[in-house]
Amino acid sequence: MPLTRPAADGGSCEAGSLLLYISEIMEKKAQIMDQTAKARLRPLQKQILYDNVPFRPCKKIIQFFGGHGIDWLGNPDIALYSVIMTDVWKGVSIATVIYIAGITSIDKNYYEAASIDGANGWQRLKSITIPLCRPAMNSVIILSFIGGLRSFDLIWAMTNGGPGFATDVMASIVYKQYAAGFYGLSTAGNVIMFVLIALLGFPLQKFLLSKEVD
Repeated sequence: MPLTRPAADGGSCEAGSLLLYISEIMEKKAQIMDQTAKARLRPLQKQILYDNVPFRPCKKIIQFFGGHGIDWLGNPDIALYSVIMTDVWKGVSIATVIYIAGITSIDKNYYEAASIDGANGWQRLKSITIPLCRPAMNSVIILSFIGGLRSFDLIWAMTNGGPGFATDVMASIVYKQYAAGFYGLSTAGNVIMFVLIALLGFPLQKFLLSKEVD
């Protein structure tokens, strides 16, 4: 869609023309973002769902017993679970890095003292590693919680919220309202999503911090 610049008269422009120009820019930007996300993630979607973990072993097992391949994204009953499994698989790497950083930051003197006291591997894990790894665990929980509430790119690239509305989440609903021209409704949805994340995120963070050990 070609952009139409507002006509200027003596250095000023009419408010209606300016608003029209801004709305055209925002619509064009939304279309570009949509096309970019699809172009980047569509090949990855097929590779993840049909060629790699975690769906390839399931497909092989089903075919081994004479069954047919599952339509992971076309079946409304399992489409959301397929997206969730993909999102979990995608987040394992960053969670692993955070846990490794948390474990390596534990002072080795604790393990030496526990060994002197005769603690075995399970006791050291339960009494030292897990409690002192709590900050890393809390970081993973908070990031996963917030990321899940505001998840959009993976869902939009894989299913567009479909089939039907089976995989729609709050962010994709807000985007659909904006793409349909309901700018006020989509803005209100963003505000509601922000307030919801804040109302749920801060108490969760406070609760998790209260469980950490000094």
